Amino acid sequence: MSARSINRPPPPRIALSVEEACASLGISWDTWREHVEPDVRIVRLGRRKLIPISELERWCERSSAACAHAHAWLRELHESTTRSRAAWSQADTAAGVDAVLDAWRLVRPHEATRVARLTERRLQRLYRAPLARCATHGDFSPCNLAEHNGQLKVLDWEWSRLDSSPCFDLGSYQPAEPHWQPLATSEQLAVRLDAALAFVEQELAGVGEDPSFALALLPVVLAEHVTRVRRTFGHAGLWEASGDPQMEAVERLLERRAGSPAPRRAQQPHAGGERRSRPTPARRSAALWRRTR
Repeated sequence: MSARSINRPPPPRIALSVEEACASLGISWDTWREHVEPDVRIVRLGRRKLIPISELERWCERSSAACAHAHAWLRELHESTTRSRAAWSQADTAAGVDAVLDAWRLVRPHEATRVARLTERRLQRLYRAPLARCATHGDFSPCNLAEHNGQLKVLDWEWSRLDSSPCFDLGSYQPAEPHWQPLATSEQLAVRLDAALAFVEQELAGVGEDPSFALALLPVVLAEHVTRVRRTFGHAGLWEASGDPQMEAVERLLERRAGSPAPRRAQQPHAGGERRSRPTPARRSAALWRRTR
């Protein structure tokens, strides 16, 4: 054996085993299975799985930078278009419960009454709680986001509204991610939804909204996604056709948190004891719109 072959450096690694990938990310196998594996492309050789290093790098960048960028844009959209803070009413609760009944009767009729009761119980606790009314994208999810030259582009505005609440976009983005991923069981999906819900609660609390709206409106937001294509065009949409695991996961989440205390609302710093007014100048809203069209 020549000295040249002995001193030759090993070839660069371009893929890792699952065990090595977990070690490189500093996570357990369970965390890998639930939170990472559905998002990365895997090379299979018989029973062996290889994960390209580029996929792990892409996952890290996408999970942190993209999510932060998207939600910073979303906060700006909601704040710049907020015109009022209306108290949650009995009529709001009734409309939400009706939406849940309609959706569950389409997809999971045997659970419709139970889920409607759980939803109503949550919404009744929020009677007279203030909630911002603002413009929403209506289908805010990773599938409708793109970047060009480092600039965020928000696509597909056909479901946008001028008088909705921040809960709809937040509840659309977070649950939408596991909706598009082929997880093995509804229990795994419920775990993902639980983490997503905690994020929505944090976002709401950060802008002075009651974080209890996150769970209370989650089945209402999902119901709107499930029924709106049929209501508008007369035929089933993708959410209606494939939403059964998602709806079952929401049921598990509602049951799991049925006896849990409501999350605490974040205290906002106020100058002179008064609440800060939301920045809503028309020029800021118009500039935001131009940057994303």
